[in-house]
Amino acid sequence: MVSQHAKSYWGKVLYKELENKPTAAAPVKTLNKPYSQYFAQIRKLLLSLKDVVESQEFFTATWKWTWSYEYNSNKLLYLHPCEDAVIATFIISHREELKLLNASEIDPNIKLAIRQGRNARNVRWVSYELRSTTQMENLFEAINLKYDLLTAKNKIRQVEIVAS
Repeated sequence: MVSQHAKSYWGKVLYKELENKPTAAAPVKTLNKPYSQYFAQIRKLLLSLKDVVESQEFFTATWKWTWSYEYNSNKLLYLHPCEDAVIATFIISHREELKLLNASEIDPNIKLAIRQGRNARNVRWVSYELRSTTQMENLFEAINLKYDLLTAKNKIRQVEIVAS
């Protein structure tokens, strides 16, 4: 489901102090159920992807401590643990947006979130609340497709370098 009230969550983000960096698994221990389970599940799926790296980064006065997942310096997903939700944010290029919107395996609610995402600097910022296991799985399908696009692009670059 698309976050209609995402702004109201930013006041409820956990881990607000810059000086107190949380551990990687902190949300699994401190979020209420079922959100701790959604966080744990999506985290496990993301880290199962080859060469995906997780970090905790302090982003702006709004996002505070955020879990970031990337492949080859490309951001795949940000997770924002809140008092009563887990919000996911992902950035997609125009090319990735077209692929996701035209992929039959991508859930209609994810497609709606993409369409409602904010355009900025030639990318779309998409926000999505994780409120069920199904939503978490649907989000992972979209992020996995983005990952596949990035890994395919990386393989093409490697072939071009070897061929030159």
